[in-house]
Amino acid sequence: MEIIDISMKISGEMMLYEGDPKVEIAAVKTFSDDGVVVSRIGMGLHSGTHVDSPAHYLEDGNSIDETDLNSLIGDAIVLDLTSVEDCITASDLKKCTIGEGEIILFKTRNSNLLKKAVFSREFIHLNDDAADYLVDKNIKAVGIDYLSIEKFNSENNYVHKRFLSKNIPVIEGLVLEAVEPGRYTLFCLPLNIVAGEAAPARCVLLR
Repeated sequence: MEIIDISMKISGEMMLYEGDPKVEIAAVKTFSDDGVVVSRIGMGLHSGTHVDSPAHYLEDGNSIDETDLNSLIGDAIVLDLTSVEDCITASDLKKCTIGEGEIILFKTRNSNLLKKAVFSREFIHLNDDAADYLVDKNIKAVGIDYLSIEKFNSENNYVHKRFLSKNIPVIEGLVLEAVEPGRYTLFCLPLNIVAGEAAPARCVLLR
């Protein structure tokens, strides 16, 4: 069985969504002073590879500790949409085979952006009709290879709200550059943060 880690590495130098707090990792105890190493970390809940829960955009939505992990573990398909130049539309998705109850992961040109030190506002995202199409397909979860699935500075955040209102988790910041398109089993486990609207996650594909 092959295990493919598709999670971003967390460090103080990692690229973050514009406006998000910087990741800070610092030593609390050291070998030289204490004979043991203990560190602390400060970071936003949307840093690196993470899962958005309904509470991110819906006032009464479930928080990340209330998210059903069944929606983040199971049959997944990595779709190659590297030919898309602006945004993913329903027309693009109709060319793909998408089954009910699947986890859909988008491999796009964003994979090149994800390696850069500076956040780019010009990333591939889903438009409204693509979100509608996937919800109608009754997918379990959706993920993409950048720090947001929605256009930068969206006026109404329709894409997030469309998925999250149906309790479809949104996985962002996936490392898919070296992943071949196709079918896998996904294990995506967000940290169990009480009342969190999101949480960093370790995500792996198996096949």
